[in-house]
Amino acid sequence: MKQRLLGVFLCLGLVGASAPGHATQSRINAMGGHHKAITIDDEVNIFTLPSLLVRYGNLTYIDNINEGFGNTVFGFHYSLTEDMVLAIYGGRINAGTRGTGDGFDAAGNAITGSSAVGAGAQASQAELAGGGTTGVTSPVTGQSAANVDYKIGLLYALNLGATARLGLMVNILGDDGDVEQPTGARVDQGALLIDLALGFGLDLSGGDLDMSVGFEIGAFGDERDGINNRSGQPDVLVENFAVDRHFGFRLEARGSFDFFDQSHIVPFVRLHTGSQEVSNKNLPLGTVQSGSWKAFDLTVGSDIVFQPFENVFVAPGIGLRFAQQTLEGSAGAAQSRANVVDRDLDRRISLPFYSIGVDVQLLKWLDFRFGAWQSVDFNRASETRGGTTTEKRSSDVVTEIKTGLGFNLPVAESTLSLDIDVNPLYWVNGPDFLTGAGNSTDGFGVSGAIKYDW
Repeated sequence: MKQRLLGVFLCLGLVGASAPGHATQSRINAMGGHHKAITIDDEVNIFTLPSLLVRYGNLTYIDNINEGFGNTVFGFHYSLTEDMVLAIYGGRINAGTRGTGDGFDAAGNAITGSSAVGAGAQASQAELAGGGTTGVTSPVTGQSAANVDYKIGLLYALNLGATARLGLMVNILGDDGDVEQPTGARVDQGALLIDLALGFGLDLSGGDLDMSVGFEIGAFGDERDGINNRSGQPDVLVENFAVDRHFGFRLEARGSFDFFDQSHIVPFVRLHTGSQEVSNKNLPLGTVQSGSWKAFDLTVGSDIVFQPFENVFVAPGIGLRFAQQTLEGSAGAAQSRANVVDRDLDRRISLPFYSIGVDVQLLKWLDFRFGAWQSVDFNRASETRGGTTTEKRSSDVVTEIKTGLGFNLPVAESTLSLDIDVNPLYWVNGPDFLTGAGNSTDGFGVSGAIKYDW
């Protein structure tokens, strides 16, 4: 068995070589994921707390390297001066296909926001409020209000004197689908989402504190050739569906303070809210058909990061979460259920969630990481349809186990790093795969990241 495990490490070592101190989203995933994205000190923190960008100049990396994962990003950081850093980002990100989080996530940022409010992504239509929809999809172009693709991201941060720092992040997402000819069959659709965040940080005696405030503003338009139901006459590019209001707000803060015996405590708070309204514009006068979505997500918690030995980090954490989303759809006078509002309310209280993350440097060029996360959830679902309300309550326990490897290869005065999320099943299947004793090859690396910094 020892020889087999040695073979696993040697095989993975041939792939490449992450620095033990700082890495990427893949490192966080391997240490338990979820809230670790804000409590573990990594480059990926910049998307939540832009003021931290000033610490990570002169690097380039690709994160979440997996063709089947819809959240791949790549970026370039450049130090304009010792006190100013500029970064540009692109990636395969789609507001309708986030690879993290759950249906209760409200308006997170465009890169790490899970199922953030993408333009039209959550609003329900009348008679579809029970469960909601993924937006209005055109049968002609396939364009959906839920699909806003990541166009570009820009981040800028600077030091303000010796103890303060400021950061700014702008992300632009959008998409369009048009049929230009022939007249009578034309479609003009487009979605746009602007994500903004401002971060501020302070270095304090015995620690530091960072916070950020973010906004999402979105719009979706849908015009098609057809009958204008207000006039009853054929028309060109009649306004069909529209996002009347789309807004997201988030407030996040993280501290890191000396605790005891070479440890530090990392408290954090995260508040996300979002709201959106969609309506059918091409209806007879006096008819109303619309849907709305509102969400609220509050998470508070803390990690304690221990360093029992050099290059060994152990990070247990605990927290609680309250999240709620409400979908409503209204039908007007011309509908069969006149003036009836359908409503779907879902609520989750996680009391508590807790986790553990471990990062051990085995060799100068090799780190082994593992983590686990568990949430004790209490759920409530209330659905009102046709004047009748149905309410359900349940509880659940969700547990995840993660492992990963990090490699570090010095190049002159720079560093090439590779982080790999490793499916825990690999440690069972992998030795058989390497020795030919079995035929299971599932569960090698589920994702990874490559980074070069100088």
